[in-house]
Amino acid sequence: MAEPASSSAPTLARSARRPASRRPALGALHRLRAAAVSGLLALAGVAVVVGIWWLISLGADPVRVPSPQVVFDALVSGWENIPALSFVAFQSGGIKQAVTYTTVNVIVGVGIGASIGFVVGALLGRVRLARELLSPGLFVLSTVPVLVLAPFLTIWFGTARFVQAGLVIVFALVTVAAVTQQATLDVGERYTNYAASLGARRSMLLRAVILPAIVPAAIGGIRVAAAAGWSFATVAELLGGNKGVGKLIQTMQGLSATADIMAAVIALGIVAVLVDAVIRLVGQWVVRWQE
Repeated sequence: MAEPASSSAPTLARSARRPASRRPALGALHRLRAAAVSGLLALAGVAVVVGIWWLISLGADPVRVPSPQVVFDALVSGWENIPALSFVAFQSGGIKQAVTYTTVNVIVGVGIGASIGFVVGALLGRVRLARELLSPGLFVLSTVPVLVLAPFLTIWFGTARFVQAGLVIVFALVTVAAVTQQATLDVGERYTNYAASLGARRSMLLRAVILPAIVPAAIGGIRVAAAAGWSFATVAELLGGNKGVGKLIQTMQGLSATADIMAAVIALGIVAVLVDAVIRLVGQWVVRWQE
C-alpha cells in the first residue's frame, strides 16, 4: 500500500508545479486579449463617429460640414503644403509643419511645468514653512482660468514662442504641484517614522518611501496636463501666434476652408493620442514595481 502513495507523490508535485509555470504565459495571454478587445472597441467607436459625421454631411452645406472623404483629401493634399498660407499668412508649409510646431510647444511646456511642479509639490508636502508661504499663491493661480494669462503673456513677451508654451507651462506646474503635494501629505509622518525606526537614512527615505508614493500621482498629473495642453497651446496660437495649428485654423477660417481646419484638428488629435500613449507606457515602466 505504501508503493502507490510514493508513486503518486511525484505526480502531485508535477501537477502543483504546472499552474505556477503557466501563470506568466496565461497572464500575458489575458493582457493581449484585453488589449485586442479594447482596440476593437476603440475602432468601433471611431467608425460610429465617422458614420454619424457622414450622415450629417449628406444633408448639410459642404462648406460648413464637409464629408469625411473631403476632409481626408484635404489632409493628404495639405499635409506638406497649403498654397493659401503663402498668400494670406505669408508663410510656407502645411498641416505637418503646423502640427509639429504645436506638438513641440506642448511637450516642452509640459516637461518644464511638470518638472517645476513636481519639485514644488514635494516641497510643499514635506516642509511646513514652504507650505504656509507658497500654498496661498498656488491656490490663487489654480483658481484663475489659465486663458486669462494669455493677454498678459502677449503684452510682456510679444508673439514669441514662449507665449504659446507659457499657458501649458503654467497649467502643468499647477496640476502636477497639486497632485504631488497631496500625495506627499498622504505619505504622512507615520510611514517615514516607521522606516526611520528600522534604520532607514534620509536618502533611503526619499528613495524607498516618499518617491514611490508620489511618482504614480505625478504621472497622472502629467497626463492630465498634457491632455489639456493641446487646447491651451492651440488657443494661444489662435490668439497671437505666428505658427502652429492655431494660426492655421485662424487663416483657414478667413477663407472658409472648413475641410482644412478639420483635417488639422484631426491630425493634432491623433498626435495627442499617441503622445498620451507614450506617457502612459513610460509611466507604467517607471512604476513597474506596482505590478
